[in-house]
Amino acid sequence: MNLKNFSATWRGLKAENKLFRILLPVLVFSVAILSWAVANKKDTVILVPPTIPEQMNVSFQKASGGFKKSWGLFVSSMAGNVTPGNVEFVRQSLQDMMSAQAWHTINESLASQTQIIKDENLTIRFEPRDVYFEEQSDRVFVTGSSTITGPGGRSNKKNRVFELAIAIAGYAPKIVGFDSYDGDPHTLEFIEREAKRLKKSPAEVQADLQAASSNANPPSNDK
Repeated sequence: MNLKNFSATWRGLKAENKLFRILLPVLVFSVAILSWAVANKKDTVILVPPTIPEQMNVSFQKASGGFKKSWGLFVSSMAGNVTPGNVEFVRQSLQDMMSAQAWHTINESLASQTQIIKDENLTIRFEPRDVYFEEQSDRVFVTGSSTITGPGGRSNKKNRVFELAIAIAGYAPKIVGFDSYDGDPHTLEFIEREAKRLKKSPAEVQADLQAASSNANPPSNDK
């Protein structure tokens, strides 16, 4: 037996064994971290719906503009098409889709409008024409025409805008801001233009628009 070679081999084995004892806990810790990361990874879902001709991404707490446009179009189509028979269902559905704060801001006005629709037997029909997502304000604007028809067949048609702010929590959308008004969408560009025209600050114009929307007239088929 070659004692010199045996001794060198034995020392090498001991060194390797010592190295493995050091590396093994590191590897176990690394595997544990990797397993935790995989288990807690929030996947991104990619959708291409037929109503919005663009790819939509939805993750645990975020969504693309395409997803919010699709959701805004759905909500505005539901909220804009009401009759005395379905108005309570629409109102309850909106409440279920809204945050508590957003619902609190429109509940009183919506309750009043609901009662008028039932008392006057009004039918409201909304035809969406365009949907736009403003990335800077994170808001969706759905524009179209709204027609209010009374029991005698008289109708009143106006341009209508639905404005929504949509947040994502656990992949699920939640409406955190909702408004509906006549005329042009209140985009940041529109607010800047109005601020220059009225010689006011954008904040003042936005406050005026919100106040006007809050005091807007209830549904009516009067021309």
